[in-house]
Amino acid sequence: MLNNTTFLPQATKFVFNIALPLHIFKGIGIATDFYDDSFLWKFIFVFLILRAIALIFSFLAAARNGNIGQVAVMWLALTWISTIIMGIPIAAAVFDDPNKGQTYGILAGISSFIFQLPLQPVLFECHVIEKEYLLSNQRQLTESSLLQAEIKTPKKMEVDPEQALTVTQPEECAPITRVTLDENLDIPSTEPKECIISDSDANANADAVTKKDTEISTKSSSVVLTSDDNHGDDNADTNRISLSLWMQWVCTWSVWKKILGQLMRNTVLWGILMGFIFSLSTVGPRFLNPKSDDFVPGLGWIFATAGWLGDCVSPVALIAMGVWMDAQGRKLIRIQLFSACCYMVSKLILVPLLALGLSKAMRLNNEAGRAAVLIAALPISMASFSLADRYEIGQAVLSENVALGTALILPTIILWNLVLDALDIYPIA
Repeated sequence: MLNNTTFLPQATKFVFNIALPLHIFKGIGIATDFYDDSFLWKFIFVFLILRAIALIFSFLAAARNGNIGQVAVMWLALTWISTIIMGIPIAAAVFDDPNKGQTYGILAGISSFIFQLPLQPVLFECHVIEKEYLLSNQRQLTESSLLQAEIKTPKKMEVDPEQALTVTQPEECAPITRVTLDENLDIPSTEPKECIISDSDANANADAVTKKDTEISTKSSSVVLTSDDNHGDDNADTNRISLSLWMQWVCTWSVWKKILGQLMRNTVLWGILMGFIFSLSTVGPRFLNPKSDDFVPGLGWIFATAGWLGDCVSPVALIAMGVWMDAQGRKLIRIQLFSACCYMVSKLILVPLLALGLSKAMRLNNEAGRAAVLIAALPISMASFSLADRYEIGQAVLSENVALGTALILPTIILWNLVLDALDIYPIA
């Protein structure tokens, strides 16, 4: 049995640092030719607009929490579609042509490569800054609460029962006048008298002192609790990052310097950058693609290595997700049933409906339009879990979205095909 504490971090590092960057590099830098006349930019724009609308919706839905991390997770759950791993075989099966399946799968994935993938790490890095800021605030509030508690809580008085038996009480025992005869003069003399208290009176006295001390302690404790409650409200406020604070951070160079420094070490972005360089310069599509007439056999190892390691993204991510789910045990189902249903309705029904409307607006032909709707109805990629696990946020949401979406993929695709046929929308010959 795989060990969650050792396998999961290593699997996440492999997917994030090696497999996913090479998968992106192969998809953009070698398999995509931006100068091809048959390149369907309208098809790409459908998914670009779809991802942009989903991003705006994620910001609006998470606005009350003010958490950029939640925005990033929701955006992944709605639009990180498995366009290549599942999109290619689904499109190939629907159109009975493997080449068409690869074409539409890669075209749908390009919108992710040029828009979502570069922006997704930025959102996660912003989440890291939020997390550090909130932890710092929480630490300061905790230290302040402890300091106030130490100041306001008095030391409790201790009463010794033995001492309580002989207590001098000048208020209750008045001095007794003793008269002595000194020859012819009466000289009054006063001497304080020590009160002798019975055992019952001593116990009553001790109880009174203890009761009084308890009242003082309780009163002080109530003050501390009230202070803690106030800090609890402050903590609830600090769990939200206000828009004005983000506006301050946007205008601060040190914040951007930190974000850019983290992004410079992000291997996924390097894979995107190298892919665009190789594709736009035509080096990749011409000399590295085995299907090209100008292919250089001596460089075939680049395509083979990128393909072999890139194809490991989904299998390794699936195993990592399974190991993580097994480690959760009974705590696996951590999102409410209502939330899970909302995610499934949004991803499997609303997102394809939006893709259908955008396809009509872009005037795609029947084949491309149906491919856009069906690919939009696919579940999210398993690599999304590795990305979320890398930043330690949203693992439960994304794992359950992947599991439920994958389980519903077959009935979803069948139903959408039946609906399109029944309404005579994008018929296929």
